[in-house]
Amino acid sequence: HNGPDGDFPMGRMIYGGGTEGSINGVSNADTMEPSQVNWMDAQEVQGPALEISSEWLVVGHIDEVFQVVPVWESGAITGNKIVIASPQMAADVLEALSAEGKGDLKVFAGRQNYEKSVSGVLADEELMSYNIRVQARIDSIQTVIQNATGLPDEDFLPVPVLFEADYYGSLDMAIALNPGIQNLVTAKNTLFIPDPEGPVDGGLDQWQEATRRSLEATGLTLEFVDVFWGYHVQYGEAHCGTAVERSPMAQSWWTKGEVTP
Repeated sequence: HNGPDGDFPMGRMIYGGGTEGSINGVSNADTMEPSQVNWMDAQEVQGPALEISSEWLVVGHIDEVFQVVPVWESGAITGNKIVIASPQMAADVLEALSAEGKGDLKVFAGRQNYEKSVSGVLADEELMSYNIRVQARIDSIQTVIQNATGLPDEDFLPVPVLFEADYYGSLDMAIALNPGIQNLVTAKNTLFIPDPEGPVDGGLDQWQEATRRSLEATGLTLEFVDVFWGYHVQYGEAHCGTAVERSPMAQSWWTKGEVTP
C-alpha cells in the first residue's frame, strides 16, 4: 500500500497484541516480545510492523478477525481486499428473518448440543450485548489499519460472524460462535470458506448468502467447507488447520530499493 506511513509495495507486516483488555473491560495485556518486533522492524521493507488488538481473543491470532484476499480479474490478481468478521452483519441477517416470522429457523441445524433457533439466539441478551462490544473492538481494529495504510472503507468486506465469551476466572476471552468465515484458505482464485451453518431459508443458508454478496467484488470462487467438528469446536477454523504451498514472489523483498549495477 501507499499510505500515511509510507510506500509499501511489498506489503505490510501486521501482528497481534495489545493492552486494551477483554471485551467486558477486564484488564489484560498480551504483547509480542520487543526483541521480536525489533527484528521485524529491522527488515525495513515491510516495517515498521503494525500491532492490532488481539488480547481479547481465546487463541489470539489476527485471522480470528480478518484476512487479506486477492481481487481476481481477467485471470490475474489486480489488487487486494480485507475480509473482516462482522457480528453486526450476522445479527442483521437473524433480525431480518425474525421480522419475517421465521424465528424458528435453525442455526447449526442437526449439530447435537449446538443447534439453536434464530429467536433463541436473538433472545440471548448477554450474547447479543457482548457482540455489540465485539463489533466496537473490531471497528477500532479497522480504524488502526486504515489510519496506518490509508485503505478506504470499500477495501473492507464484512462477513457474518458472531462471537461468544469463554471465561477464565474473571477474564472473558472471545471465540467465534459460528464457524469464523474470515478464517479461510485462499488457493489461487478460490476461497475455501468455513461453512457458517446459518439459518436456511428457501433452500439457502442466509449467512452464506450474505457472504456471497459481500465478496462478490473480489471475482473469486467461493467454496464453503465443513469445519464444524474437525476444527470449529476445537477453537479453530479452515485457516487454522491447513496451509497452502506457494511460489515466492518474483522480486526478492530484501532487494527493494537497491540499485542493480
